[in-house]
Amino acid sequence: MRIGIRVKLLIFAALVWAVIFGIYSVYIYNERIAQTQRMAHMTASYLTRELAAGRQYYTSTVVRKALDSGLTVSSSYLDEERAIPLHLTFLKEASQGLGSEGYFHMELVSLRPVNRANLPKDDFQREALGRFDKGASAEFYRFEDYKGKRSIRYMLPDVATSQTCVDCHNNHAASPKKDYRIGDVTGGLEVIIPIENELAAAMNDIWRSIGFGFVVVLAMGLVGLAFIRKVVTSPILSLVETTRHLASGDLTGKAEVDSNDEIGDLGVQMNDVVRNLHRMIEDMRRTSDEATGISKRVAEMSSSVLEGSNAQGAALDSIGANMGGINASISGIANYTEVLAKSLEKGSISVLELGASINEVVDSMEALSMSVDETSASTRDMSFSIKDVSESIESLSSAVTQVSSSISHISASIREVEANAAEASMFAEESHKGRQGPAWRPVESTIDGMPRPRR
Repeated sequence: MRIGIRVKLLIFAALVWAVIFGIYSVYIYNERIAQTQRMAHMTASYLTRELAAGRQYYTSTVVRKALDSGLTVSSSYLDEERAIPLHLTFLKEASQGLGSEGYFHMELVSLRPVNRANLPKDDFQREALGRFDKGASAEFYRFEDYKGKRSIRYMLPDVATSQTCVDCHNNHAASPKKDYRIGDVTGGLEVIIPIENELAAAMNDIWRSIGFGFVVVLAMGLVGLAFIRKVVTSPILSLVETTRHLASGDLTGKAEVDSNDEIGDLGVQMNDVVRNLHRMIEDMRRTSDEATGISKRVAEMSSSVLEGSNAQGAALDSIGANMGGINASISGIANYTEVLAKSLEKGSISVLELGASINEVVDSMEALSMSVDETSASTRDMSFSIKDVSESIESLSSAVTQVSSSISHISASIREVEANAAEASMFAEESHKGRQGPAWRPVESTIDGMPRPRR
């Protein structure tokens, strides 16, 4: 499930406000309860010290004068004449009016009491008297339930501050200790004050404070949401909308962000991106138009090149056909040259045989014989030349690119062959003419007389 930024900010703000409100509520509760407890502690301390001061005054002044006047100090003074109450009896009777209204409860206890009814009755009293007896603390208090009511129990050490008090404890028959001195701890004075009404009032104050805090936090939250929407959410949504237009191909959108912060910088950069995209698209369109023109020109040039290539192909085809005719002509010349070479070789063999016969018949024919030898050598050279021409013609057939130079060479060789053939023809004619003259007759007769070679 997709969660938008508004919902995320709302959830974040709600969590932050809940944490702040929770911390505020816990602080208000603890602080108000602690304040109530501090007030109860101050009240108990003040009341207990006032009672202790009254007790000391009663003991040091009233009891002393009563004893000097011959009066008796007793807890049952109502049944006796010329008697006054003990200091403890006086305090209890004096506090009975307030105690009956539930304002506080007072009690004097001791680890070594004259009256066994004043022994400690619970752990609180025993712990407090133990500390006082050791001189560890000057007061001891605790918040706990007393007779079903939340109360503060406060106790001060009961110190012998007058000689009358010391003498009373030391001389009393039921006293477990006979060596009290002024300054010794004789017990402890405890005051118990219920604080349920104060706690109820404190809870009312706490709920009022929490309600007021909730209203304040809610108002701050609404103001914070409006501020976040204006400063953060709206600019971000504007950027998202601009980005959505860009993603769909619409480049007409513009981020409407006017703030001097990071989001404003992002909006400026987004608008710059849009402008750069416009510029890039214009450049691409211009480049595309140029590419289209170049493509048309290339197509035209390609057509021209194709036409030229076709013309060159036709010319090459014509040249190939002509070269085929040349090759056929050259092949025919080569064939005729080979036939001529074979005929010349046979003629050379016949001439050599004839020269040998002539050399044996007559020495006078040396000149003729030398001429015949020279003719034979020329004929042999001509044969070699004809073979070279044939090899050149074959090379010409395999290397068409050297046609011009090869044709020139062949033409020269053909001219040379023609010259040699003409010379041989002339020599043959002369030889034929010589055979018809008177000088050739002895030779013919000699040849006729020679045995014929076998074939």
